[in-house]
Formats: sequence, C-alpha cells, structure tokens
Amino acid sequence: MKRKALWAGVLALVILLACAGCQRELPREEKEVVKGYASWPSYSFEEAIAEAKTIVYGKAVSKSDVIEEVTSPPEGLDGGEGVTDTNYYCEVSLEPITLVKGEAGEDGEVAVRDFEVETDTKIYDTDGVDPIELEQEYVFFLNEYNVFFGPSMMMLVEDGQVSTSVLPTSVKEEILVEQGKDLDDYANMNMEQVYVENAMPVEEYLALIEEAM
Repeated sequence: MKRKALWAGVLALVILLACAGCQRELPREEKEVVKGYASWPSYSFEEAIAEAKTIVYGKAVSKSDVIEEVTSPPEGLDGGEGVTDTNYYCEVSLEPITLVKGEAGEDGEVAVRDFEVETDTKIYDTDGVDPIELEQEYVFFLNEYNVFFGPSMMMLVEDGQVSTSVLPTSVKEEILVEQGKDLDDYANMNMEQVYVENAMPVEEYLALIEEAM
C-alpha cells in the first residue's frame, strides 16, 4: 500500500511540474500584440528576378502549426555571449499554378514562410505585411529561405488580376505617359526608384518576368 501511495505521489508531482510550464491559450482580444518593423531591401524589376531563388504564382492551400526557431547572431557579429533570437512563423504550402523560376518540393508544392502568426499568448504583426490567406492566389519572389523579399514581392491575385509596383522601366514609362505625365520631369531621376503601381492580368505579368529572365 505504501509503495502504491509513493508511486501515486511521484506521478502527481510529474503532472504538476509538467503543467507548471504550460500556458493556457488566451482569448484573442487578451493576447499581446508584438509589432515588428523591417527595413526591406530595394530591388529593381530585373534585380528581383535575378536574386529570387523561386518565383511562383500559386494558391495557398495549407498552413503548418507555429514553428519556434531560436537563432544566434551571425559569426563575427558581436551580440554578446549566449545571446539568441527567437522567431515564430508557419510554413504555408503553395500549390503552383505557374512556377516561373525554381523548383517545387517533393510534394509538388512550394513552401513560403509566414511570420504573421499567433501563439497562445501573443500575436506577431509586421508593419506593412498582411498574413497569407488560405485559398487565395499570390505571386511570390522568394529567397533561399522561402521568405519573400518584402511586401511588394507578395502580390495578391484577384479575379486573374495582379496589382504590382515591381515593373520594368519601360512599362513604368508607358503608364506615366498614359496618366498624362511628362517624362522630362523624370529625366534626372532613376526610373527604377520611381513608384508606379499598375493592375494587369497575371498571365501578362508573368510573361514580363519570363521575358526579363
């Protein structure tokens, strides 16, 4: 009897210790919003195509659970001994409609990291970036880590139309002329840095990318 009581006590202690490290999931309105701000690199249309490991037009079909990744500062960067950084993200599976550049995984899908996630107690929100919505279609320019280069490289496609500012210089000039602008006003400017956004059929946009490759 004493032995049974001892084992029962040990089991109860194990359960208590395990639960001590547990966090109950808070209602969404009570979760802490962790706001992130990023400095995105600037790419011309041609540079974005050259730098991207993967360029894909596809539909978001599934999301993984939230992944916790603990990283250390790059070698040579003085971040202090033992300093680490924790990132939270999920893997979104994209079903390719057109794979312009790169390769799909063994399952035929392309993985995209989405950092707009929720844990049990926090909501992670990067300024200027929307979460990837399931069943929506997108065009992505991705790096070797399956992360898009910035908000402009995550393009929502609706009703076969994509709205984008990642355009060749020649197309920007055509749009400015159509808007009644005088190109002489831009003579002393780097046209690659001039912000021009345009909506067009996604197949037409993909053809522009393929022409520039």
